[in-house]
Amino acid sequence: MKKKRRRAKFAPPTPFYSKYHNRWLVRFYKGGKRHERKFKEQIEAIEFCNRLWEDRQDGIDSHDMTLEQLIQRFLSSRSDHAGSTLSDYRRTLAQAAPLYTVPIRMISPIVLDELISDQVTPASRHRLRSKLSMLFRQAIRWELLRRNPVDATAIQSYRPKKAETFTPDEVDQILTTACGHRLAGMFDLGFTLGPRPEELFGFQWQDWDEETEQLSVRRKVAETDGRLEIGPPKTAASVRDLRLPEHITERLKDRRRQAMKEGRASGSSWIWPNIRGNPMRRSNLRNHIWKTLLKDAGVRYRKLYCMRHTAATTMLNGRNGIPGIPLAVVSAILGHDNPQITLEVYSHVLLSDQDQAKQFWKRAKQDLTGSG
Repeated sequence: MKKKRRRAKFAPPTPFYSKYHNRWLVRFYKGGKRHERKFKEQIEAIEFCNRLWEDRQDGIDSHDMTLEQLIQRFLSSRSDHAGSTLSDYRRTLAQAAPLYTVPIRMISPIVLDELISDQVTPASRHRLRSKLSMLFRQAIRWELLRRNPVDATAIQSYRPKKAETFTPDEVDQILTTACGHRLAGMFDLGFTLGPRPEELFGFQWQDWDEETEQLSVRRKVAETDGRLEIGPPKTAASVRDLRLPEHITERLKDRRRQAMKEGRASGSSWIWPNIRGNPMRRSNLRNHIWKTLLKDAGVRYRKLYCMRHTAATTMLNGRNGIPGIPLAVVSAILGHDNPQITLEVYSHVLLSDQDQAKQFWKRAKQDLTGSG
């Protein structure tokens, strides 16, 4: 009677060099079959072996990895991202819950098409498709898949909403109503240079250089799922120095005098805190101050972020006959990674500049005709 061979415990594969192939080879078993991978460099082969071993230690065979397991690994690999970004990923990918238990190799474009089409609005369909595409692209980089099933799905027609702004008259009404309020300078700065709301909440007195009239963006105070997070700005380009106009400098001087009376003028103190001196929460500002301010000013409600859109639009278009600021400069002031982002968000503003160009050539032709 033949003895049964004892099954060897799984051990991490070891790369070896093949003179015949002139490559580093890795042989391993997946799904009950033996596979072979070739690499030019030894370090690439070693990294691949390490990934196989980690999958096995976690109890995950890449051949049978489910969508839920892939999402968990995807989110953990982006732990350095902002909490609000990760929260957005979780909310969007949660729409794929019906496919959580399906192995990723079994997910077809037809199944994804049905999942995406079940979303109610064009924006939600576009958002889910883009996040799933990002997820499967990462799976390809991890060598869990050979193709991205989202690429074969129907492209969702979607036009993002134009950035909603306040009119110049509405801005004047809001700032007039806010005159004397301890946050008046923050609103003025938001409408002038357009820092993100979480950047406005993150300013400390040590960030302001009164001599050079500069305010440095070094941190943000963001509220994610009810939790307050203090951290670096959104991107590397968001860390910047803002050159302040004279009226903003005067606002900061007034605020400094108020802070000295309150005993909150030290370097690490917040410039615009809540009434207890702690970092401002966006939800508290929106519900208890911002809504009341717009109502008293007789202005229709818009989000806090619309201050940023209004500032960008004003800088690009100009005001009271003063020409606008070049796109590249506005992009740097807003803290965008490159001017292309500014162009995509505010393209409708730049398209309106064609009317200004038309008037320019009309006047230029009149001048030439008159001089001739």
